[in-house]
Amino acid sequence: GNIIAGTSKTLSQIVVGRLISGIGGAGLMSLVCILVSQLTHERQRATYMNLINAVFIISDAVGPILGGALANSGNWRWIFLLNAPFSPVITFLVLRWLRFPSPKISSTMHIRSLHDVLSKVDLLGMFTLVSCLSFLVVALNS
Repeated sequence: GNIIAGTSKTLSQIVVGRLISGIGGAGLMSLVCILVSQLTHERQRATYMNLINAVFIISDAVGPILGGALANSGNWRWIFLLNAPFSPVITFLVLRWLRFPSPKISSTMHIRSLHDVLSKVDLLGMFTLVSCLSFLVVALNS
């Protein structure tokens, strides 16, 4: 998403790139919470979550300052392009050094098919929520 936004030539390309990177960023904190809860003991969990939240808070504070400095210099594309190399590097590091516990499957557990899992997803609710929030953002920006 960031590569698309950073190399875009039209407004629609920027919007598509930001949409893709926004979807990825939206799931980031949830994924981090899931990983921390699966990989740490209950007594350690609060410490790790506080450290992760501190990183998010610092990046939320410093990000706009750096973004504004880059935008004022006329090199706004670098705001997006600087993010691109971090994803594969961090993914490699996580897969290389984190040890994920193997799942315990008991005889009472059954593996569901993809159709069973997807049938439980509220597609109408998701569509309604995304539509309403999009209209709200457009209305507030008008």
